[in-house]
Amino acid sequence: MGKQILDSLPNHPRHHLEHRDAGLDLVRFTALIFMVFDHFPTSYNSPFISAMHFIAGSAPALFYFAFGMTFSTFAQKNTIIRLRITFAFFIVAIFLNLAFSGKFIYNEFFFFLWLSQCAMMAIITLIKKPIWFILPFICGTLVCMIVLPHGYISHLFTSLVGGNFPFLPWFIFVLAGYLFSQRPLPSMVMALVFVAIALSLHFSGLPNTAIQKYPLSATYIMLFAGITILIYGLGNRMPGLSSNGMVVYVSQNLLLATILHYMTYDIILMINYPIKHLTGYNVLANDPNLVMIVLPIACIVILVALLRTAATVWIIMKKRNFIKTKIIPNSIAAAIAIIMLYYLVSSFSNASTLIGGRFILILGMAYFGLVIREARTMEYMDTDIIYLKSKQMIADCIRFAGRR
Repeated sequence: MGKQILDSLPNHPRHHLEHRDAGLDLVRFTALIFMVFDHFPTSYNSPFISAMHFIAGSAPALFYFAFGMTFSTFAQKNTIIRLRITFAFFIVAIFLNLAFSGKFIYNEFFFFLWLSQCAMMAIITLIKKPIWFILPFICGTLVCMIVLPHGYISHLFTSLVGGNFPFLPWFIFVLAGYLFSQRPLPSMVMALVFVAIALSLHFSGLPNTAIQKYPLSATYIMLFAGITILIYGLGNRMPGLSSNGMVVYVSQNLLLATILHYMTYDIILMINYPIKHLTGYNVLANDPNLVMIVLPIACIVILVALLRTAATVWIIMKKRNFIKTKIIPNSIAAAIAIIMLYYLVSSFSNASTLIGGRFILILGMAYFGLVIREARTMEYMDTDIIYLKSKQMIADCIRFAGRR
């Protein structure tokens, strides 16, 4: 009997980690690919280029929705692990703000996510049944976005903290993702309903119903929440597509991949600079097909190489005890050193040093991205130890009961 009880337990705690959400992996992978394409110039006016940018511009919506979907998992982590991750993520957000706006507090991509993480933690901690708060809050905000003058809510929150992603209404994507992760309804039906409502309102001619990203409209939220759910459903219905090794690898390392993708565009700029000055040919201006198709694909190839290189270097440095990630004061000292170096390099005020300063911050972001990944790994290791001790305790109890 005792042996049967022990055999019924999974052999290893990672047994639970091996089952991945194929739909979520595909959403995260798609969001990263869209983000790479979206960061190239928009000075071309062809319908094809405009359509590509409209689709690729949905990358933040996909990211934020997926972020909300995974928040339940984050909330279940050990408190110390959550604090480590939140602190390291705050530094990543500050570095990105400095790199692209020159400000510490600014609602750029990662700073918005950090604020959302804090807000979601407060909602789940303070409200017993968060769904009954989140659902009416989403509906109420969408109604207000249609009834009030267009962009009113965005401008209100931008006046509090400037940036491209005012906390509201962009936070609705995170809330919708969390709500979807608790879903009782079939995902494809839900997706088609959202898309149908968004398109109906857009073509209705009613005020404030045009699909628009900046400032964010209610119909944009509904449209791309629906499209994200469609991608999720596609991933679950085509396991061969979403179980692709590259899709899973990028999804597993999404934060680090997102950080490093900022570096790939700068690498293209650095390659373009000597070509432009030696031959007069500007890679980024002469051929729209090259800029919008070939160069983003080149960036993706560079990104994969950078991702694998960063992971390898991290392992080597850890083996040689060059890296200490467990003590917050060490992280503070590293952050201060990186910021001081950034200001030192940027003080020379020319194009090359500005790119160099941004490179320094991106490398700093990559370091803290790896710190976050390490924190998650340590959590699994701690879980392994607790699990094995628990299994041993069960075995001891069974043996003791058998003797009696």
